[in-house]
Amino acid sequence: MKLLKCPEALCKFLWGALLLCVLVSQGEAAELHAIIVADTIAVNIGSSVEADFQKVDHEVMRISFHADLPYKKYLIKGHEITSKRILATIKSLDVKSDDVVFFYFSGHGYRNRSKQSDWPNLFITRENCGIDFDLISNEIEKKRARLMVVFADVCNNIVPDIFAPPLVAKSFMRTSPTSTLSQAYVSLFRNSCGKILIAGAKTGEFAWCTPKGALLTDAWIRSLAEEGALGELADWQTVLDRAALTVKEDQNPFFEIHLK
Repeated sequence: MKLLKCPEALCKFLWGALLLCVLVSQGEAAELHAIIVADTIAVNIGSSVEADFQKVDHEVMRISFHADLPYKKYLIKGHEITSKRILATIKSLDVKSDDVVFFYFSGHGYRNRSKQSDWPNLFITRENCGIDFDLISNEIEKKRARLMVVFADVCNNIVPDIFAPPLVAKSFMRTSPTSTLSQAYVSLFRNSCGKILIAGAKTGEFAWCTPKGALLTDAWIRSLAEEGALGELADWQTVLDRAALTVKEDQNPFFEIHLK
């Protein structure tokens, strides 16, 4: 009779171990961390920035659904935006090695003649100062996410040094069947590893918008949707090339793709 109790005990142990494995697996599932910064009080473009905010917020939900990535959103708008809050939000992210970090900024941008990097400074209206794209990118890279996408839809034109706002101290983007669309988002956001950097304009140039939103932001979202038709063949280069081609009559976006 004692022998009969061993299989029962073993069964309970195995079920317990299986349950523990499931719970651990669920706890370590890849996540999408999305930081959306919209300077809705930016002079002359506030309504456009608000439209960008709504579009990108919706796109994050699409990415989460189709790529099967649970998401955490960090939304910073208008008078809430400070350089300290942006950097603190990035620093507070609890990122695992298989996670995705998406950072988006809509507002004004600029550069001065002494700036060596090709990337713009993001202007923060409330503080009347700028924060370097490179600083944001570097801080996010420290989180060691599987994939990071940093997108600033801003101008990159030169402002004379005498007028350039001070910088924050460095110490401190066509409907398809759901299955095909999901395969595309999985390829782009689940199976990609590295970093993608996007700015609204090349060095010395402007980025443009309408009351309905920024041209590049809209082109990026539409390009993602079109890429959905390719399913698992979806490719970041194609997404960004298509978006750039859409706005080429008005501006020249600048982007870099570093995938492993």
